[in-house]
Amino acid sequence: MNKKLNIFVIALLACLSFAVTSCDDDDDNKLSKATMTSATYLDFDAENAQTAIITVYADAAWSVVEAPDWVAVEPAAGVGVTEVRISVGDNYRDGAPDNPRKAKVVFKGANLESMSTVEVRQDGDKFRDLPVIKAAEAEALADEKMSKIENLVVTGKIGEDAVATDGTANIFITYVADGGLDKITPGDVITLEGTKMTDARKLPYFMADRVTMTDHVSEVTYPDAVDITTQLDSYSASTYTYVMATGILDGTTLVVDGATNTLSVVGSGPDVDMNALSGHKVTVKGYYAGTATPIVRFFAMEAEDLGIFEVVYFADDFEWFEPWSSQTPAGDTIGSNDSDATAQQLGTNKVDDVSTYDALLERGYDIIATHHPDKSERKPQAQTYIQRNYLKFGLTGYQSGIVLPKIEGVPSGAHLLLSFDTCTQRQGSGVFDDTELVVIVETGTARSEFEFPVPHPEKDGAYKWAKVEVDLEGVTVTPDTKITIRNADSQWPSSKALRWYLDNLKLKEK
Repeated sequence: MNKKLNIFVIALLACLSFAVTSCDDDDDNKLSKATMTSATYLDFDAENAQTAIITVYADAAWSVVEAPDWVAVEPAAGVGVTEVRISVGDNYRDGAPDNPRKAKVVFKGANLESMSTVEVRQDGDKFRDLPVIKAAEAEALADEKMSKIENLVVTGKIGEDAVATDGTANIFITYVADGGLDKITPGDVITLEGTKMTDARKLPYFMADRVTMTDHVSEVTYPDAVDITTQLDSYSASTYTYVMATGILDGTTLVVDGATNTLSVVGSGPDVDMNALSGHKVTVKGYYAGTATPIVRFFAMEAEDLGIFEVVYFADDFEWFEPWSSQTPAGDTIGSNDSDATAQQLGTNKVDDVSTYDALLERGYDIIATHHPDKSERKPQAQTYIQRNYLKFGLTGYQSGIVLPKIEGVPSGAHLLLSFDTCTQRQGSGVFDDTELVVIVETGTARSEFEFPVPHPEKDGAYKWAKVEVDLEGVTVTPDTKITIRNADSQWPSSKALRWYLDNLKLKEK
């Protein structure tokens, strides 16, 4: 037994010892008051599966109270710490592997609090007996249910994901390694064998367990787009509907005049370059991907440039955070008016083993940090947090800030305006942190500083974003310029709670 397992066992036995000593010694206590197992799940092959051995830790008598007939548990009852053998028969039907299966084995002592569950999972042929459905039937399908959809035409490729239709509805398909989705292109006719799921915005989608190309059409035809420009604050759909809207493109965010909601382009087809259109008035067409007020998510397939509205040199709305913020979902403090909304440290949530912090660094950002002398040191990513989809900086006695990526293409003498949305944190007393910020622009030995208090609601007020505009007149920005946003010098560091939020960065010509 290795050291880690020894520690685990000691901890369990300590819990069990507590359970014994805290109970009266009567007949009722012959049943275990604490029951735990050394494993929470077990995986078995479809045939000739090896027997698994686990340990049941109990302070008295225990028994198996739930198990499927295809799982054997020996012994099925015992007293105290006991080795238990769990085995399964071959998962076969009519001489061939059956569908994968899973079930619970429940070990119980005296009451529900002394119950421990082990999930038993056995491999099989997940493609066997798949029901064939139409895309329009996906919404009603139970999550984790596998199905087959035939004659799907791929109408859009968004990174490794795709949108396809069989003429009854559009289906969003997510990439799964070795599922075959990476090999298809728009115009391919495919058979999809996949697992139906529902996303956070209650839209159905499929994970591509297996994709087979059966044909190819020479031209992809999009349906007539539903114009939601005047309905942006109220529009909703239960599927990936083809829609359009007209407004000003700010980075990857389409701002529509008179609307509270904004359209966020969270993905686009290969023929649409959002970066080149930032600051332009555009009409975009593509797939509605759900609403998380005030954000309407959207996959852009077509874009019409209606001319320059403003000259933007840099913009980021952080909607690219979505793969990270949806992992153990990050909260939305501002949108939900909830000071306790979940906020994971930047180093916590990972996609393909890349943390949010790593992703920021890869995009050219830097996170800086300081702390009051009475506090122990933390890494920058441990005192800066992800929200959905924006950033939170600092905690009591700890301050942090952000350095923007290098910005190219700014002509000499340009009169620049740096803007962003911000707010401070509401304390338990209802008072908002008195955070002050500074924008520092450094090029070589030249340094300009712009300090200002962060606008925030009155005591007990609801969270709301405030747009800050910093006039950089006379400031030169080159690719070597370093632009930093952090707590003001008087708060760098401080023992106080001086937290703040950041979203929708933009550097444009005034």
